[in-house]
Amino acid sequence: MSTLAVDTITPKSANAVLFPDRPAFMARGNNNNYVQTTPIPFPSVDFNIGEHYNNSTYQFTCPIDGVYMFGSNVYYRCDATELALIRFRKNVSTDIGNYSSNTAGSGAAQQQGGLQITGLFPLLANDTIEVVFASTGDYFNGTTDTGFWGCLIG
Repeated sequence: MSTLAVDTITPKSANAVLFPDRPAFMARGNNNNYVQTTPIPFPSVDFNIGEHYNNSTYQFTCPIDGVYMFGSNVYYRCDATELALIRFRKNVSTDIGNYSSNTAGSGAAQQQGGLQITGLFPLLANDTIEVVFASTGDYFNGTTDTGFWGCLIG
């Protein structure tokens, strides 16, 4: 089992404790175009505590065994015969947790909207998590429209 050195545990008050070195990240898209690539690229990093998110591979690598929480939001568009679907993928090949999907429906005009997913997962050290787009539609990879975040819960 891996261990993670905790440099600081900061008492905030009599009823709360902060863990400022706990692994956590927030990343966003950045090309402001409709695309279909997968895994979804999140190259713009808002923060990356512990440097466990890689903005070149778009994967978070778990530093230790534990329970992690992840979330993602993606702005999509699809026509009547198209589907937009996002989900989490573990270790490049295994879909895990829930997914979010939508379609415009038969005979409908183009549909646009947001897809959101969140999940809590027991993971092992060196497991990787990414967000994949499984769709015939496309998504808008903008800084305010597409994001991926996560953190170690415990």
